[in-house]
Amino acid sequence: MLQWLRDWRSRRRRLLFRYFDGQRTIAVDPLELSRMLSSDPEFLPRHLDEAISGDNDAIEICGRACVRTFRVTNLTLGEQIALLVKFDDWIEALKKNTMPFVA
Repeated sequence: MLQWLRDWRSRRRRLLFRYFDGQRTIAVDPLELSRMLSSDPEFLPRHLDEAISGDNDAIEICGRACVRTFRVTNLTLGEQIALLVKFDDWIEALKKNTMPFVA
């Protein structure tokens, strides 16, 4: 019983990005998501800012990139954009709160 509790606490301390995929909450390695998003064939970081500003083409590009990266199919286009914004904000907060590696 105690081992289960230790394992649970250990998993809670890991830096995983958590999101709702339309059916359940998913916890995934943010580096994997970042790698997938940066290697997306049509998504560029500027597209997210353009989508937030209301550019229809950028909104469509961000939606398709979100589906490919996060593997979400049960979210509306608005929820997909919100998920990308949430991930971007989460990464930025992580960068601000993380100490650089010391050699």
